Amino acid sequence: DCIAIAAGEQTVARVEHAPPSAQETGQGSAAAIAPRPTRPTPPAADGSRPFTGQGLPSQGNFLVRGEAFVTDAPITLLGFVNRETGVIEEPGHPAHGQSMAGKIAIFPKGTGSTVAPYVLLELYYRGMAPLAIVNTAIDQQSAPACSLEGIPYAYGFDPAVLTAVRSGDIVDLRRQGDAVTLLRQSPGA
Repeated sequence: DCIAIAAGEQTVARVEHAPPSAQETGQGSAAAIAPRPTRPTPPAADGSRPFTGQGLPSQGNFLVRGEAFVTDAPITLLGFVNRETGVIEEPGHPAHGQSMAGKIAIFPKGTGSTVAPYVLLELYYRGMAPLAIVNTAIDQQSAPACSLEGIPYAYGFDPAVLTAVRSGDIVDLRRQGDAVTLLRQSPGA
């Protein structure tokens, strides 16, 4: 399945992908994933503030709505995330005992071993991966795994997103072109 996803022959069922533009199908470079300045977005009608980051050159447009899993501490996938359940198992971590399975995971970045993408891969194949991953800084462990597995990935968000959005909030994560916007929905939306 990984090869089919990477080749564009298969997509994750829960995510709507738009056809790639000519720009998206070109070869990426390190410069293509360097953080770019973003302009502030005005508040939504309900007063919530949209947050803007960017997506990976290897992924097209997407729209994902789901429950947020938020922590202000980096996540170490290898050794501290249960590979079968997606539960954080790191005593002292603010999210210890919580699962990111099927949620939009919002955290600063990953830490630890280069083997970490294999934990995300196993979670994906077990149906226990996050619905999407949002980081404040690009995560060299999560980004390649998300690209390969078709899990929507966004980075370069203002760290204020880690306090403005709370675990359990319903959020929309939308990519249009290079920009990715995260918006907390009002209750009942």
